[in-house]
Amino acid sequence: MRMKELEESGLIAPIIVREKPRLVRWTLTKKGEDAVPIVESYFSFTEKWHPDATLKNHRADSLKRPSLLELVEQGKQGIVG
Repeated sequence: MRMKELEESGLIAPIIVREKPRLVRWTLTKKGEDAVPIVESYFSFTEKWHPDATLKNHRADSLKRPSLLELVEQGKQGIVG
C-alpha cells in the first residue's frame, strides 16, 4: 500500500513538519496501532509456512521505500516518517 492509501484507510495520519519544502512525518492512528498485531501475525505465519516469500516492492522507480515490516517496526518505536 502507498502512504495515501494507508491514510485513506485511517491507519496513519500525517504530521506536517514543514510546508516549503514539504516535509511530512507519519504516525499510526489508533486503528493503525490495532492493526499491528494482525500484521505481526501475518509475518509470523508467512515466516513459518512460506519462508522463501518476500514483500519486495516491484515498482520500477529507484526511490528507496520502506517495506511494510520496516514501517511496522518504526511504528513500534514511534519513529514513522
